[in-house]
Amino acid sequence: MPTKCSHVFPLRAVLAVVIGLPEAFQINPIQVSFILPAIVDMQRRIEPLQALPQTSSTIAAFQESLKVSTLEEFPMDYAITQNNLGTAYRTLAEVEDKAGNSKKAIQACEKALKVHTLEQFPMDYAEAQTTLGSAYKTLAQAENKTENCRRAGQASSGL
Repeated sequence: MPTKCSHVFPLRAVLAVVIGLPEAFQINPIQVSFILPAIVDMQRRIEPLQALPQTSSTIAAFQESLKVSTLEEFPMDYAITQNNLGTAYRTLAEVEDKAGNSKKAIQACEKALKVHTLEQFPMDYAEAQTTLGSAYKTLAQAENKTENCRRAGQASSGL
């Protein structure tokens, strides 16, 4: 019959392999409780770096799309692309140039909101406001914490 802690033994074996220890080496449960959070934290820090090349090429594709999907000719496509561009810049801000990329995300969201109004397109409006709030929250980590947190809250309350 499995006990409450039966999951610890396979976890110890996995951790031994992950950190390159010989198979015969046993990690006790106390060591697991210290090592596992460090591994989880390391993975959390690595994930944005893995997305960097994809995010940069995505931004380039959105910028190319905006050359065709202009505000005047295709306003809905323009707004959707601007919101997606805002999301991509906010993601990139997690990895590099936090302030600069956050500001680009904010600009893109504001452009999307010129088309995606609450009255005409409430779902798209909510999505753009959410992205805008996220961008201000990320910017607050780099500069003017109080002011940008206030703006993030305003964007969220705009929902």
